[in-house]
Amino acid sequence: MTVVIYDTSAIIRSILNFKSIGCAYTTYSVLRELKKRRANYTKVVALIEANILEVLSPSKKLIEKVKEKAIQLGEAGKISSTDLEIIALAMSFRNKEEDILVITNDFAIQNILSHLNIKYKSIGQREIREPREYIYECKNCHSKYETKHDFCPKCGGRVITKIVRKSLGLNKTS
Repeated sequence: MTVVIYDTSAIIRSILNFKSIGCAYTTYSVLRELKKRRANYTKVVALIEANILEVLSPSKKLIEKVKEKAIQLGEAGKISSTDLEIIALAMSFRNKEEDILVITNDFAIQNILSHLNIKYKSIGQREIREPREYIYECKNCHSKYETKHDFCPKCGGRVITKIVRKSLGLNKTS
């Protein structure tokens, strides 16, 4: 049976159809975002009460591993704490050798999932074409940074984003 994990964007953009899904999960931070935005929150609560959708918290240890991966890939400045939790939750199921599918429209999440060999699917928009790794470099002094800066903290020069392409297979579903 496939474990399906929904992030906030997927819940907002979709009418959740759980008839064809085995086990559906999300995180408490997704619920907080939905409540704050007043987007599909009532429907999601009804699914939780009907035991169709389960809300879990990933371990802090896995969240830290995802943070490290995000930094390594240059995605740290593009990813929220909710995004980190979604990826960490997927990793927790992978550690249990479950078949996992993360439903997300977020390119940074898709990129990290691809590098972690976890399947993903987008709803209502395109998916990433290839996994990428980013580096941030000052045009003047060529200092490199793990996260995006508009200007170099050392010399004040403009920091640009460089893409390092990886030759990994994508894990999106068709």
